[in-house]
Amino acid sequence: MAQPIEAVKDINDSKDLWKIVVRCKYMWTVTSSSNKQHMDMIQAIVPPYLVSKYYLAELAIGESYIMQNFKEVIHALKRRTKGRKAHLALKIDISKAYDRVDWGFLKEVLGKLGFAEKWIHWLMICVTSTNYSVLVNSERVGPIVPGRGLRQGDPLSPANLTEVQNLMELLNVYAKASGQEINLTKSEVFFSNNLSNPAKEDLASIMGVRHVLGTGRYLGLPSMIGRGKKVIFSYVKDRIWKKINSWSGRSLSRAGKDVMIKSVLQAIPAYVMSLFILPETLISDIEKMLNSFWWGGGTNHKGIRWMAWDKLACPKEEGGLGFRDFRSFNKAMVAKQGWFMLANPLAFVSRIFKARYFPRTSFFEAKLGYNPSFVWKSIWSAREILTMGCRWSIGTGSQINVMCDPWLRGRREGCLQGPQVHGAYNITVNNLMLPNSKQWDMRKLTEMFDCAAVEDIIHVPLLEEVMEDRLIWSEDQSGNYSVRSGYRLWRKAKLNQNVEEGEDSWSILGTTNRGWCVRGAGGSFIHAGVAWDSRKLSILEAGAMALKEAIKDSIALHLDRIIFESDSLTVVTAVHSNASGRSDFYHVIHSIRLLLSSFHNFEVKFVKRQANMVADSLVKAANSWTRRSSLHNVPPCIALLINNEMR
Repeated sequence: MAQPIEAVKDINDSKDLWKIVVRCKYMWTVTSSSNKQHMDMIQAIVPPYLVSKYYLAELAIGESYIMQNFKEVIHALKRRTKGRKAHLALKIDISKAYDRVDWGFLKEVLGKLGFAEKWIHWLMICVTSTNYSVLVNSERVGPIVPGRGLRQGDPLSPANLTEVQNLMELLNVYAKASGQEINLTKSEVFFSNNLSNPAKEDLASIMGVRHVLGTGRYLGLPSMIGRGKKVIFSYVKDRIWKKINSWSGRSLSRAGKDVMIKSVLQAIPAYVMSLFILPETLISDIEKMLNSFWWGGGTNHKGIRWMAWDKLACPKEEGGLGFRDFRSFNKAMVAKQGWFMLANPLAFVSRIFKARYFPRTSFFEAKLGYNPSFVWKSIWSAREILTMGCRWSIGTGSQINVMCDPWLRGRREGCLQGPQVHGAYNITVNNLMLPNSKQWDMRKLTEMFDCAAVEDIIHVPLLEEVMEDRLIWSEDQSGNYSVRSGYRLWRKAKLNQNVEEGEDSWSILGTTNRGWCVRGAGGSFIHAGVAWDSRKLSILEAGAMALKEAIKDSIALHLDRIIFESDSLTVVTAVHSNASGRSDFYHVIHSIRLLLSSFHNFEVKFVKRQANMVADSLVKAANSWTRRSSLHNVPPCIALLINNEMR
């Protein structure tokens, strides 16, 4: 129970201001937490195109800007200059939305939506259990039991004359039924351009709201972007300049300026850059300002610029200072919005953009289109980064085109190189696999492709753990796009550096050997296993698969109370965490978690390589056996190690 934080002043003195300090009971915490879990389950069951219409707590504010399709609506109204039918967009502000929600209305709506009576009862307990107490002259008065309202942060919170009148009547009916009050003084309306100015003013007057020209802000971003983009986004430059000037009178060391630039100044344009590709001239001005601040001395920051910003923006290991390359960062940020559409094709915003800009093609094949919005122009421009780093993870293979889609491993382009036989251009990957099996059809491969292409194909692993085809981001072990990895990839591409897949330790690809050994409490040998294949697996994938096979072997031998030791800290951490991802690695991790959940006496621990030399020796000698072998006797390669460790 929250305690009063301050006593009020004596209200007998009319000159004094007096405060009412509210005390609110939190007896509903347990029930609310339980209901939150049920709501998470509902969100997982309800189709994404329904859920994503509304506010999702895990979305960034920039993603919410796109999710609500506000920019696309305004752009559509702006470009509609002909036709007899006009349109309008009404932006409504609701006064004290939380405080005015009628509980009876809320209960009826939940019933109409088909929720179970028991669940509605639990939910209403959370809502109606509120009561307040106030302190008057240091004495408690209450409790006061309200009849409406929601707590802030509660998970429940989420053109003609006749039509306008019907719209306002509908809003009035809603206000009366729900107890909400629409604040018309803060509400706004925007009309399409095929409506005359007098008609716009008349309709706005009837509705009692302000007629705006789309030049305002929505979620801190411009609601309409015309041709003068440098002027529209000039406020970003002004904010940086003001922040620099606020420190002009202070003497900062190089270390202080370094922190100031990286932690403060570079963060100012990040929000805008997450949605729009800023004009080149504006980015150049920002970089010049930061360069002047770094090299300058005195109040005007005048001095010799000993090095250009593009040199300072290089990583420290390359001779730079690790400052941000704003052009690359801008593209990497906007590319995240494109990744959202790829990863969530059924989301409401994804379907809107697909219907508007690429109804008959894929995202990667989409054209810029006629008169596109600036949001789509930005995403379309940043698509280059996604093209370089995306790859298909093979489940059924039915959605992956053999020649057009990137699905090969170990190659940056990820696609088969032509020319190939004509029939290869119209088939999907599942046509190259044996029926009802996760194995390549070698006969069909040799008939259709040359030796180099066949070699590339058979190196692609077909993992049983991957059940469906999905795009993954190959530059991150989770398979999800990150701005950091996109930024690094694009910078390397700009500098014409080698951007072949496989530079990070988690993504090193090649023929893999795996080995595991089951030992007794005193270190005695019980069982061992080895496996090798020519598939191109990453080090992490190989480590996770070795752990999974060791667990399955232990289950087959009916062993109990097993401690599995791995020298891969990343694999062990992933098994114990709740983190999830789209990559093949995380599919294997998920299958390991399922196995461990059924056997509570199984435990996974991390050990250093020096303490795991037996398994390491088995890995090095794996090629001495068949592709997968179970060893019931101590193999010679580890006999001496086991004897030494048992002494």
